[in-house]
Amino acid sequence: MGGRGHPAVRVRPPFADTTSNSQPATASIANGRLIFDTVVFGYDGYGITVELEPATCDSPLPFAWVWLGYPDNEPSVSWVKADPVQPEVLYVGYNDGVLVSENYGLTWDVFAAGDWPQEDQFAFDPNDPDTIYMVVGSDIYVTHDKAQTPWTMLAEQLPEGYSITTLHPSTDGTLYVGTFNPFTNPEDPGIFKWDGGPGPFVYVEFPTNAYEDPLNATSLFTHVIADDPAHDMVYLGGELTPVPGSEYNPFPDPEDDPSPVGYDAPNLRSTSGGSTWENMNNGSISSHVTSLIVDPGDSRIYAAQEGSTLWASDDLGVCWQPLATAGYPALVLDSNDNTRFFGGSWGPTDDVPEWKRGGVWVSTDRGAHFAAAGLQGDHPVVGDPSQYTTSVAVNSTSARIYATGYFGTGLWSAPIPAGL
Repeated sequence: MGGRGHPAVRVRPPFADTTSNSQPATASIANGRLIFDTVVFGYDGYGITVELEPATCDSPLPFAWVWLGYPDNEPSVSWVKADPVQPEVLYVGYNDGVLVSENYGLTWDVFAAGDWPQEDQFAFDPNDPDTIYMVVGSDIYVTHDKAQTPWTMLAEQLPEGYSITTLHPSTDGTLYVGTFNPFTNPEDPGIFKWDGGPGPFVYVEFPTNAYEDPLNATSLFTHVIADDPAHDMVYLGGELTPVPGSEYNPFPDPEDDPSPVGYDAPNLRSTSGGSTWENMNNGSISSHVTSLIVDPGDSRIYAAQEGSTLWASDDLGVCWQPLATAGYPALVLDSNDNTRFFGGSWGPTDDVPEWKRGGVWVSTDRGAHFAAAGLQGDHPVVGDPSQYTTSVAVNSTSARIYATGYFGTGLWSAPIPAGL
């Protein structure tokens, strides 16, 4: 992994017999493999001794993190997003709305007022970076000039009784809206879509055979929506609440089987631009996913199963292959380098797997492996051992990374090391 200080490796013959023809040998580490040069062993019997010398850097990856404090003195900041075009512009969500910085997080202004908007309720239009959608209460607002003029409420809104959980504007002009859908509603759980015209939102029900019989579940919660305009595909990650079966646990004790029992969650795909839906777990994904990312370069789809595995599909969600064992609640694909992921991890404690020990993690091989990138353990300012990173963002030039979380984390920033 570029930028990482690999340990030096030496191989020594096991005996000090100078009459043998044993010779010291060197070895190197590449792509996680220990590679030996030619080794000549003595004729009087042999063994191999390998010594790993300490890495030359102080941390697994040389990220120089700086705490930027609480944006506008707001300790309730819980997510961060980078502007898709302007590298110096950042947005953060807090209890009373959204703040904006136009100087890499040094100073802040109010961008939008609202009642604690969540990260998935604030979305950029992929066709126009000046157009942003945002949920306020149960209503959807839009700005077409980055709030230079007042936000306006969309003329068309969802029917009453639906709580919006996520917004996803598509490159074809469709706005997809995921909801928290109680089974007491007259309709089966589904998704709303709007084509941007004068007509209303259209509700598309999910087929009941597309996910496990709800049994004791009372609602379907849409976590995330993603689309692939090149193939007219739409993907959705959903969760039944409560999940079927009391034995399900997305965060199992590490001494137990690391794979939870799981259930056939409403992780769905549409091959018709959101008009019809079908299950895409295919016996592989064993619970709900909370992140879905489509690589615009080759249409590979990534699905992060909560608390467990990162999956990838190269055939539009038909078959899935497991990548890293890493249930990062925050996952970002670098827009300038499709081999590079950044993720935030759950809180650091001693009795959980390494990847759950807080901070930021990075992959440079398309999610096959992740390495710690800093902020693990007690945060130097907050010092809260239950701290975890819930949101990460990379600016438009891939020069800087930002991270934040719940419980008064504030905002952190680091330059992305050259050559990573």
